[in-house]
Amino acid sequence: MRKSKLFVLSILTFALLAYFNPNFHVNIRINHYRKISTNSEDNESWATIIDENGIEYSKSKVVNNSIYVVGYFNGNGLYVTKYNNSGVKLWEYTWNIISWHFDFTIDSDNYLYIAGTSFTDSPASLFLLKINASGNLVWSKIINSDTSCLVVSLKADLNNYLYISGYNSTGNKIILLKLNSSGAILWDRDLNMERPDIIEMYIDSGSNIILYIGTDYSSQYLIKYNSSGSIIWQKEWGGSHMTGKSKVTFNDDILISNIPIFQKNNTVDRWILKINGSGSTINKTKIWNYPLGLFWGELWNYDAFNNIYLIGVAYYEGVVLYKINSNLTLAWNCSLNYFSRYDYGLIKIKCDSQQDITIVSGTDRYDPNSKILLLKLNSSGIIVNNFFWGGPNRDKIEQVFIDAQDNIYFLGISESVNPWNVHRDYTILVKNPKANGSPPELNYEFGKNDALVFTIMSFVSLISLTVILSILIPEISIFKRNKRN
Repeated sequence: MRKSKLFVLSILTFALLAYFNPNFHVNIRINHYRKISTNSEDNESWATIIDENGIEYSKSKVVNNSIYVVGYFNGNGLYVTKYNNSGVKLWEYTWNIISWHFDFTIDSDNYLYIAGTSFTDSPASLFLLKINASGNLVWSKIINSDTSCLVVSLKADLNNYLYISGYNSTGNKIILLKLNSSGAILWDRDLNMERPDIIEMYIDSGSNIILYIGTDYSSQYLIKYNSSGSIIWQKEWGGSHMTGKSKVTFNDDILISNIPIFQKNNTVDRWILKINGSGSTINKTKIWNYPLGLFWGELWNYDAFNNIYLIGVAYYEGVVLYKINSNLTLAWNCSLNYFSRYDYGLIKIKCDSQQDITIVSGTDRYDPNSKILLLKLNSSGIIVNNFFWGGPNRDKIEQVFIDAQDNIYFLGISESVNPWNVHRDYTILVKNPKANGSPPELNYEFGKNDALVFTIMSFVSLISLTVILSILIPEISIFKRNKRN
Protein backbone atom coordinates (compact mmCIF):
# COMPACT_ATOMS: atom_id res chain seq x y z
CA MET A 1 0.00 0.00 0.00
CA ARG A 2 2.85 2.36 0.84
CA LYS A 3 4.45 1.72 -2.53
CA SER A 4 1.22 2.42 -4.36
CA LYS A 5 1.00 5.76 -2.63
CA LEU A 6 4.60 6.42 -3.60
CA PHE A 7 3.72 5.72 -7.22
CA VAL A 8 0.76 8.08 -7.15
CA LEU A 9 2.87 10.74 -5.43
CA SER A 10 5.51 10.44 -8.15
CA ILE A 11 2.94 10.95 -10.89
CA LEU A 12 1.51 13.97 -9.10
CA THR A 13 5.01 15.41 -8.62
CA PHE A 14 5.69 15.09 -12.34
CA ALA A 15 2.35 16.75 -13.18
CA LEU A 16 3.04 19.66 -10.82
CA LEU A 17 6.55 20.03 -12.20
CA ALA A 18 5.15 20.21 -15.73
CA TYR A 19 2.48 22.71 -14.73
CA PHE A 20 4.68 25.20 -12.89
CA ASN A 21 7.69 24.98 -15.18
CA PRO A 22 7.12 27.52 -18.01
CA ASN A 23 9.13 25.36 -20.39
CA PHE A 24 6.38 22.76 -20.26
CA HIS A 25 3.45 25.09 -20.95
CA VAL A 26 1.35 24.70 -24.06
CA ASN A 27 -0.62 27.80 -24.95
CA ILE A 28 -4.14 26.57 -25.67
CA ARG A 29 -4.98 29.94 -27.28
CA ILE A 30 -2.73 29.23 -30.27
CA ASN A 31 -4.72 28.69 -33.46
CA HIS A 32 -3.03 27.98 -36.77
CA TYR A 33 -4.54 30.46 -39.18
CA ARG A 34 -3.92 30.18 -42.89
CA LYS A 35 -1.25 32.36 -44.46
CA ILE A 36 -1.97 34.99 -47.09
CA SER A 37 -1.06 33.01 -50.16
CA THR A 38 0.66 34.05 -53.36
CA ASN A 39 -0.63 32.16 -56.40
CA SER A 40 -1.63 32.68 -60.02
CA GLU A 41 -5.17 33.69 -59.09
CA ASP A 42 -4.24 36.06 -56.29
CA ASN A 43 -0.70 37.33 -56.71
CA GLU A 44 -1.32 40.82 -55.38
CA SER A 45 -1.80 39.92 -51.72
CA TRP A 46 0.90 38.39 -49.58
CA ALA A 47 2.61 38.47 -46.22
CA THR A 48 6.18 37.43 -45.57
CA ILE A 49 8.55 37.20 -42.62
CA ILE A 50 11.47 39.60 -43.01
CA ASP A 51 13.26 38.22 -40.00
CA GLU A 52 12.38 36.00 -37.07
CA ASN A 53 13.28 38.84 -34.73
CA GLY A 54 11.91 42.34 -34.29
CA ILE A 55 13.61 45.08 -36.35
CA GLU A 56 13.77 48.35 -34.41
CA TYR A 57 13.53 51.94 -35.71
CA SER A 58 12.58 50.62 -39.16
CA LYS A 59 12.16 52.76 -42.29
CA SER A 60 10.69 51.62 -45.62
CA LYS A 61 10.43 52.88 -49.20
CA VAL A 62 9.06 51.59 -52.52
CA VAL A 63 11.27 52.58 -55.45
CA ASN A 64 10.85 51.21 -59.01
CA ASN A 65 8.63 48.35 -57.78
CA SER A 66 11.23 47.32 -55.22
CA ILE A 67 10.69 47.49 -51.47
CA TYR A 68 13.55 48.55 -49.23
CA VAL A 69 13.59 48.11 -45.46
CA VAL A 70 16.29 49.47 -43.18
CA GLY A 71 16.30 48.91 -39.43
CA TYR A 72 18.37 48.01 -36.42
CA PHE A 73 18.80 44.57 -34.86
CA ASN A 74 19.71 44.88 -31.21
CA GLY A 75 23.10 43.25 -30.86
CA ASN A 76 23.47 42.48 -34.59
CA GLY A 77 23.76 45.92 -36.16
CA LEU A 78 22.15 47.83 -39.00
CA TYR A 79 20.05 45.64 -41.27
CA VAL A 80 19.11 46.33 -44.92
CA THR A 81 16.93 44.18 -47.19
CA LYS A 82 15.33 44.47 -50.62
CA TYR A 83 12.18 42.72 -51.88
CA ASN A 84 10.45 42.70 -55.23
CA ASN A 85 6.73 43.52 -55.40
CA SER A 86 5.88 39.80 -55.32
CA GLY A 87 7.32 39.43 -51.82
CA VAL A 88 10.54 37.69 -52.84
CA LYS A 89 13.62 38.71 -50.87
CA LEU A 90 16.32 39.77 -53.33
CA TRP A 91 19.11 40.39 -50.86
CA GLU A 92 19.97 41.43 -47.32
CA TYR A 93 22.95 43.11 -45.73
CA THR A 94 24.01 43.63 -42.12
CA TRP A 95 26.55 46.17 -40.91
CA ASN A 96 27.79 45.54 -37.39
CA ILE A 97 27.33 48.92 -35.72
CA ILE A 98 25.03 50.35 -33.06
CA SER A 99 22.71 52.90 -34.66
CA TRP A 100 19.21 54.12 -33.79
CA HIS A 101 19.11 57.43 -35.71
CA PHE A 102 19.42 57.06 -39.47
CA ASP A 103 17.77 57.72 -42.84
CA PHE A 104 18.21 56.25 -46.31
CA THR A 105 17.65 57.17 -49.94
CA ILE A 106 18.10 55.64 -53.40
CA ASP A 107 19.65 57.72 -56.21
CA SER A 108 18.88 57.62 -59.95
CA ASP A 109 21.54 54.91 -60.47
CA ASN A 110 19.85 52.64 -57.89
CA TYR A 111 22.57 53.04 -55.29
CA LEU A 112 21.27 52.95 -51.74
CA TYR A 113 22.77 55.36 -49.20
CA ILE A 114 22.31 55.24 -45.44
CA ALA A 115 23.35 58.11 -43.17
CA GLY A 116 23.16 58.06 -39.41
CA THR A 117 24.93 58.08 -36.09
CA SER A 118 27.16 55.21 -35.00
CA PHE A 119 27.29 54.68 -31.23
CA THR A 120 29.69 51.75 -31.53
CA ASP A 121 32.67 53.84 -30.46
CA SER A 122 32.95 56.88 -28.23
CA PRO A 123 32.53 59.61 -29.25
CA ALA A 124 29.60 58.91 -31.59
CA SER A 125 30.20 59.54 -35.30
CA LEU A 126 28.16 60.49 -38.36
CA PHE A 127 28.48 57.73 -40.98
CA LEU A 128 27.47 57.17 -44.60
CA LEU A 129 27.08 53.82 -46.42
CA LYS A 130 26.81 53.17 -50.15
CA ILE A 131 25.26 49.87 -51.29
CA ASN A 132 24.83 48.83 -54.93
CA ALA A 133 21.70 47.37 -56.56
CA SER A 134 22.89 43.81 -55.78
CA GLY A 135 23.17 44.47 -52.05
CA ASN A 136 26.96 44.71 -51.90
CA LEU A 137 28.69 47.38 -49.84
CA VAL A 138 30.55 49.81 -52.11
CA TRP A 139 32.06 51.83 -49.27
CA SER A 140 31.43 53.05 -45.73
CA LYS A 141 32.70 56.36 -44.39
CA ILE A 142 32.83 58.26 -41.13
CA ILE A 143 31.68 61.70 -42.28
CA ASN A 144 32.16 63.55 -39.01
CA SER A 145 33.59 62.19 -35.78
CA ASP A 146 32.23 63.54 -32.50
CA THR A 147 28.88 64.16 -34.24
CA SER A 148 25.84 62.56 -32.63
CA CYS A 149 22.79 63.31 -34.78
CA LEU A 150 19.56 62.47 -32.99
CA VAL A 151 17.38 63.51 -35.95
CA VAL A 152 18.66 62.64 -39.44
CA SER A 153 17.36 63.38 -42.95
CA LEU A 154 19.06 62.19 -46.16
CA LYS A 155 18.15 63.19 -49.74
CA ALA A 156 19.65 62.80 -53.24
CA ASP A 157 19.06 65.31 -56.04
CA LEU A 158 18.70 64.64 -59.78
CA ASN A 159 22.47 64.84 -60.23
CA ASN A 160 23.04 62.30 -57.43
CA TYR A 161 24.48 64.82 -55.01
CA LEU A 162 23.67 63.88 -51.41
CA TYR A 163 22.37 66.14 -48.64
CA ILE A 164 22.46 65.22 -44.97
CA SER A 165 20.68 67.26 -42.35
CA GLY A 166 20.38 66.51 -38.66
CA TYR A 167 20.54 67.79 -35.15
CA ASN A 168 24.02 67.47 -33.67
CA SER A 169 23.44 67.07 -29.94
CA THR A 170 27.19 67.41 -29.33
CA GLY A 171 27.17 71.04 -30.45
CA ASN A 172 23.45 71.87 -30.07
CA LYS A 173 23.08 72.81 -33.71
CA ILE A 174 21.39 71.83 -36.96
CA ILE A 175 23.87 70.66 -39.58
CA LEU A 176 23.49 70.57 -43.37
CA LEU A 177 26.06 68.85 -45.60
CA LYS A 178 26.36 68.43 -49.34
CA LEU A 179 28.37 65.45 -50.62
CA ASN A 180 29.12 63.92 -53.99
CA SER A 181 28.35 60.29 -54.85
CA SER A 182 31.82 59.29 -53.59
CA GLY A 183 30.99 60.59 -50.10
CA ALA A 184 33.28 63.64 -50.23
CA ILE A 185 31.93 66.72 -48.42
CA LEU A 186 31.49 69.68 -50.79
CA TRP A 187 30.26 72.10 -48.13
CA ASP A 188 28.65 72.14 -44.70
CA ARG A 189 26.48 74.63 -42.81
CA ASP A 190 25.08 74.78 -39.29
CA LEU A 191 22.48 76.66 -37.25
CA ASN A 192 22.65 76.98 -33.47
CA MET A 193 19.37 75.96 -31.84
CA GLU A 194 17.83 73.60 -29.33
CA ARG A 195 16.87 70.05 -30.24
CA PRO A 196 14.02 69.86 -32.79
CA ASP A 197 11.39 67.14 -32.91
CA ILE A 198 11.29 67.01 -36.68
CA ILE A 199 13.52 67.94 -39.62
CA GLU A 200 12.07 67.70 -43.12
CA MET A 201 14.31 68.31 -46.12
CA TYR A 202 13.34 68.80 -49.77
CA ILE A 203 15.25 69.42 -53.00
CA ASP A 204 13.25 71.57 -55.43
CA SER A 205 13.46 71.68 -59.23
CA GLY A 206 16.33 74.19 -59.09
CA SER A 207 18.43 72.00 -56.74
CA ASN A 208 17.71 74.37 -53.87
CA ILE A 209 17.45 72.85 -50.41
CA ILE A 210 14.43 73.58 -48.25
CA LEU A 211 14.58 72.75 -44.55
CA TYR A 212 11.58 72.69 -42.24
CA ILE A 213 12.55 72.46 -38.55
CA GLY A 214 9.93 72.10 -35.85
CA THR A 215 9.97 71.60 -32.12
CA ASP A 216 7.40 71.15 -29.38
CA TYR A 217 9.12 73.63 -27.08
CA SER A 218 10.43 76.41 -29.28
CA SER A 219 9.89 77.94 -32.71
CA GLN A 220 9.36 76.51 -36.17
CA TYR A 221 11.73 77.39 -39.00
CA LEU A 222 11.65 77.31 -42.79
CA ILE A 223 14.98 77.90 -44.54
CA LYS A 224 15.87 77.87 -48.23
CA TYR A 225 19.46 77.32 -49.37
CA ASN A 226 20.83 77.40 -52.90
CA SER A 227 22.96 74.53 -54.21
CA SER A 228 26.11 76.36 -53.05
CA GLY A 229 24.93 76.43 -49.44
CA SER A 230 23.97 80.11 -49.20
CA ILE A 231 20.74 81.04 -47.42
CA ILE A 232 18.24 82.56 -49.87
CA TRP A 233 15.65 83.32 -47.21
CA GLN A 234 14.59 82.21 -43.74
CA LYS A 235 11.29 82.30 -41.82
CA GLU A 236 10.51 81.70 -38.17
CA TRP A 237 7.24 81.27 -36.30
CA GLY A 238 7.01 81.66 -32.56
CA GLY A 239 5.02 79.49 -30.23
CA SER A 240 5.50 76.01 -28.93
CA HIS A 241 3.31 72.95 -28.49
CA MET A 242 3.33 70.50 -31.40
CA THR A 243 5.29 70.44 -34.61
CA GLY A 244 3.82 70.73 -38.06
CA LYS A 245 4.23 69.07 -41.42
CA SER A 246 5.67 70.52 -44.62
CA LYS A 247 5.58 69.72 -48.32
CA VAL A 248 7.12 71.20 -51.46
CA THR A 249 4.54 71.08 -54.25
CA PHE A 250 5.09 70.41 -57.95
CA ASN A 251 5.49 74.10 -58.73
CA ASP A 252 7.94 74.57 -55.83
CA ASP A 253 5.40 76.22 -53.53
CA ILE A 254 5.70 75.15 -49.89
CA LEU A 255 2.86 74.05 -47.66
CA ILE A 256 3.30 74.29 -43.89
CA SER A 257 0.54 72.75 -41.77
CA ASN A 258 -0.07 73.13 -38.06
CA ILE A 259 1.44 76.53 -37.25
CA PRO A 260 0.44 77.18 -33.61
CA ILE A 261 -0.10 80.76 -32.47
CA PHE A 262 -0.85 81.17 -28.76
CA GLN A 263 -3.39 83.77 -27.67
CA LYS A 264 -3.61 85.72 -24.41
CA ASN A 265 -6.92 84.08 -23.47
CA ASN A 266 -5.24 80.64 -23.09
CA THR A 267 -6.32 79.40 -26.48
CA VAL A 268 -4.36 78.32 -29.54
CA ASP A 269 -4.92 79.24 -33.18
CA ARG A 270 -3.97 76.64 -35.81
CA TRP A 271 -2.82 77.90 -39.19
CA ILE A 272 -1.88 76.45 -42.56
CA LEU A 273 0.43 78.54 -44.76
CA LYS A 274 1.25 78.38 -48.45
CA ILE A 275 4.55 80.02 -49.36
CA ASN A 276 5.98 80.49 -52.84
CA GLY A 277 9.56 79.81 -53.88
CA SER A 278 10.53 83.41 -53.13
CA GLY A 279 9.47 83.09 -49.49
CA SER A 280 6.27 85.17 -49.76
CA THR A 281 3.09 83.91 -48.11
CA ILE A 282 0.50 83.52 -50.88
CA ASN A 283 -2.27 81.98 -48.78
CA LYS A 284 -3.01 81.28 -45.14
CA THR A 285 -5.95 79.78 -43.28
CA LYS A 286 -6.77 79.53 -39.61
CA ILE A 287 -8.26 76.09 -39.17
CA TRP A 288 -9.61 76.57 -35.67
CA ASN A 289 -9.13 78.08 -32.26
CA TYR A 290 -9.46 75.93 -29.17
CA PRO A 291 -8.69 76.06 -25.44
CA LEU A 292 -5.37 74.70 -24.28
CA GLY A 293 -5.47 71.01 -23.41
CA LEU A 294 -8.78 70.22 -25.13
CA PHE A 295 -7.51 69.34 -28.60
CA TRP A 296 -4.45 68.04 -30.31
CA GLY A 297 -3.64 66.83 -33.80
CA GLU A 298 -0.33 65.97 -35.41
CA LEU A 299 -1.15 63.27 -37.94
CA TRP A 300 -0.85 65.49 -40.97
CA ASN A 301 -0.60 63.95 -44.41
CA TYR A 302 -0.51 65.27 -48.00
CA ASP A 303 -1.70 63.50 -51.13
CA ALA A 304 -0.36 63.89 -54.66
CA PHE A 305 -2.90 66.66 -55.30
CA ASN A 306 -1.66 68.77 -52.34
CA ASN A 307 -4.77 68.12 -50.31
CA ILE A 308 -4.07 68.18 -46.58
CA TYR A 309 -5.40 65.58 -44.13
CA LEU A 310 -5.47 65.87 -40.38
CA ILE A 311 -6.59 63.40 -37.75
CA GLY A 312 -7.55 65.42 -34.70
CA VAL A 313 -8.54 64.29 -31.23
CA ALA A 314 -10.87 66.23 -28.93
CA TYR A 315 -11.99 65.16 -25.48
CA TYR A 316 -15.63 65.86 -26.31
CA GLU A 317 -15.70 64.98 -30.02
CA GLY A 318 -13.47 61.91 -30.27
CA VAL A 319 -11.30 61.19 -33.32
CA VAL A 320 -12.07 63.22 -36.45
CA LEU A 321 -10.50 63.22 -39.93
CA TYR A 322 -10.34 66.57 -41.76
CA LYS A 323 -9.62 67.13 -45.44
CA ILE A 324 -8.39 70.58 -46.50
CA ASN A 325 -8.10 71.38 -50.18
CA SER A 326 -4.94 72.72 -51.83
CA ASN A 327 -6.52 76.21 -51.74
CA LEU A 328 -6.62 75.82 -47.92
CA THR A 329 -10.40 75.50 -47.58
CA LEU A 330 -12.07 72.77 -45.55
CA ALA A 331 -13.50 70.09 -47.87
CA TRP A 332 -15.10 67.84 -45.25
CA ASN A 333 -14.65 66.21 -41.87
CA CYS A 334 -15.48 62.66 -40.88
CA SER A 335 -15.96 61.17 -37.43
CA LEU A 336 -13.84 58.05 -36.90
CA ASN A 337 -15.77 56.31 -34.16
CA TYR A 338 -13.75 53.14 -34.82
CA PHE A 339 -11.00 54.62 -32.65
CA SER A 340 -10.83 55.94 -29.14
CA ARG A 341 -8.68 58.93 -28.32
CA TYR A 342 -6.27 56.50 -26.63
CA ASP A 343 -5.53 54.95 -30.05
CA TYR A 344 -4.49 58.30 -31.48
CA GLY A 345 -0.74 57.78 -31.50
CA LEU A 346 -1.10 54.36 -33.16
CA ILE A 347 -2.84 55.57 -36.34
CA LYS A 348 -1.13 55.73 -39.75
CA ILE A 349 -2.76 57.53 -42.71
CA LYS A 350 -1.88 57.26 -46.41
CA CYS A 351 -3.49 58.48 -49.64
CA ASP A 352 -3.46 56.96 -53.12
CA SER A 353 -3.56 58.46 -56.60
CA GLN A 354 -7.38 58.52 -56.59
CA GLN A 355 -7.46 60.64 -53.43
CA ASP A 356 -8.78 57.65 -51.50
CA ILE A 357 -7.56 57.39 -47.93
CA THR A 358 -6.35 54.32 -46.06
CA ILE A 359 -6.07 54.46 -42.29
CA VAL A 360 -4.23 51.69 -40.45
CA SER A 361 -4.16 51.32 -36.69
CA GLY A 362 -2.23 48.84 -34.58
CA THR A 363 -1.76 48.66 -30.84
CA ASP A 364 0.87 48.93 -28.14
CA ARG A 365 -1.30 47.35 -25.47
CA TYR A 366 -0.59 43.80 -24.41
CA ASP A 367 -3.96 42.46 -25.45
CA PRO A 368 -3.50 38.78 -26.39
CA ASN A 369 -6.09 39.04 -29.19
CA SER A 370 -5.24 42.48 -30.58
CA LYS A 371 -5.50 42.96 -34.34
CA ILE A 372 -4.80 45.63 -36.93
CA LEU A 373 -7.73 47.74 -38.11
CA LEU A 374 -7.82 49.04 -41.69
CA LEU A 375 -10.27 51.69 -42.92
CA LYS A 376 -10.73 52.75 -46.54
CA LEU A 377 -12.41 56.08 -47.30
CA ASN A 378 -13.16 57.56 -50.70
CA SER A 379 -12.24 61.09 -51.72
CA SER A 380 -15.54 62.39 -50.26
CA GLY A 381 -14.79 61.05 -46.79
CA ILE A 382 -17.22 58.10 -46.93
CA ILE A 383 -15.98 54.86 -45.39
CA VAL A 384 -16.19 52.21 -48.11
CA ASN A 385 -14.43 49.34 -46.35
CA ASN A 386 -13.20 48.35 -42.93
CA PHE A 387 -11.81 45.09 -41.62
CA PHE A 388 -9.39 43.52 -39.16
CA TRP A 389 -6.14 41.77 -40.00
CA GLY A 390 -3.81 39.81 -37.75
CA GLY A 391 -3.87 37.48 -34.79
CA PRO A 392 -3.96 35.21 -32.98
CA ASN A 393 -1.47 37.16 -30.85
CA ARG A 394 -0.40 40.82 -30.64
CA ASP A 395 0.35 42.73 -33.88
CA LYS A 396 1.92 46.18 -34.12
CA ILE A 397 2.21 48.61 -37.06
CA GLU A 398 5.62 50.15 -37.80
CA GLN A 399 5.36 51.70 -41.28
CA VAL A 400 2.61 52.09 -43.91
CA PHE A 401 3.28 53.10 -47.52
CA ILE A 402 1.56 53.07 -50.93
CA ASP A 403 3.33 52.54 -54.26
CA ALA A 404 2.69 54.17 -57.64
CA GLN A 405 0.11 51.48 -58.50
CA ASP A 406 -1.85 52.16 -55.27
CA ASN A 407 -0.82 48.91 -53.63
CA ILE A 408 -0.69 49.31 -49.87
CA TYR A 409 2.11 47.82 -47.80
CA PHE A 410 2.77 47.79 -44.12
CA LEU A 411 5.73 46.78 -42.04
CA GLY A 412 4.81 45.35 -38.67
CA ILE A 413 5.82 43.36 -35.64
CA SER A 414 3.90 40.18 -34.84
CA GLU A 415 4.07 38.12 -31.69
CA SER A 416 4.47 34.36 -31.67
CA VAL A 417 4.03 31.99 -28.74
CA ASN A 418 5.67 28.60 -29.17
CA PRO A 419 4.42 25.36 -27.57
CA TRP A 420 6.68 26.02 -24.58
CA ASN A 421 4.95 29.41 -23.96
CA VAL A 422 7.99 31.42 -25.02
CA HIS A 423 6.94 34.77 -26.55
CA ARG A 424 8.89 36.16 -29.49
CA ASP A 425 8.43 39.22 -31.73
CA TYR A 426 9.21 38.92 -35.43
CA THR A 427 9.10 41.38 -38.35
CA ILE A 428 6.63 40.99 -41.22
CA LEU A 429 6.02 42.76 -44.54
CA VAL A 430 2.46 42.71 -45.92
CA LYS A 431 1.06 43.75 -49.30
CA ASN A 432 -2.65 44.46 -49.81
CA PRO A 433 -3.90 42.80 -46.62
CA LYS A 434 -7.25 41.05 -46.79
CA ALA A 435 -10.00 40.75 -44.21
CA ASN A 436 -9.33 38.09 -41.57
CA GLY A 437 -5.82 37.53 -42.89
CA SER A 438 -3.04 36.72 -40.47
CA PRO A 439 0.76 36.85 -40.37
CA PRO A 440 2.87 33.89 -41.52
CA GLU A 441 3.71 31.50 -38.71
CA LEU A 442 7.20 30.95 -37.43
CA ASN A 443 8.62 27.52 -38.13
CA TYR A 444 9.79 26.25 -34.77
CA GLU A 445 12.72 23.90 -35.06
CA PHE A 446 14.46 21.82 -32.43
CA GLY A 447 16.43 24.24 -30.28
CA LYS A 448 18.09 24.69 -26.91
CA ASN A 449 14.80 25.09 -25.04
CA ASP A 450 13.46 21.92 -26.63
CA ALA A 451 16.62 20.04 -25.69
CA LEU A 452 16.22 21.24 -22.09
CA VAL A 453 12.60 20.15 -21.98
CA PHE A 454 13.28 16.73 -23.49
CA THR A 455 16.20 16.20 -21.10
CA ILE A 456 14.05 17.02 -18.07
CA MET A 457 11.21 14.85 -19.36
CA SER A 458 13.58 11.96 -20.01
CA PHE A 459 15.06 12.33 -16.53
CA VAL A 460 11.63 12.43 -14.88
CA SER A 461 10.47 9.49 -17.02
CA LEU A 462 13.50 7.50 -15.92
CA ILE A 463 12.73 8.23 -12.27
CA SER A 464 9.11 7.24 -12.82
CA LEU A 465 10.17 4.01 -14.52
CA THR A 466 12.52 3.27 -11.61
CA VAL A 467 9.70 3.87 -9.12
CA ILE A 468 7.35 1.64 -11.10
CA LEU A 469 9.92 -1.15 -11.28
CA SER A 470 10.68 -0.81 -7.55
CA ILE A 471 6.99 -1.42 -6.95
CA LEU A 472 6.37 -4.14 -9.54
CA ILE A 473 9.46 -6.31 -9.01
CA PRO A 474 8.74 -7.11 -5.31
CA GLU A 475 5.06 -7.66 -6.15
CA ILE A 476 6.01 -10.08 -8.96
CA SER A 477 8.37 -11.94 -6.62
CA ILE A 478 5.63 -12.28 -3.99
CA PHE A 479 3.20 -13.46 -6.67
CA LYS A 480 5.63 -16.10 -7.91
CA ARG A 481 6.30 -17.38 -4.37
CA ASN A 482 2.58 -17.57 -3.64
CA LYS A 483 2.01 -19.45 -6.90
CA ARG A 484 4.71 -21.98 -6.08
CA ASN A 485 3.21 -22.50 -2.64
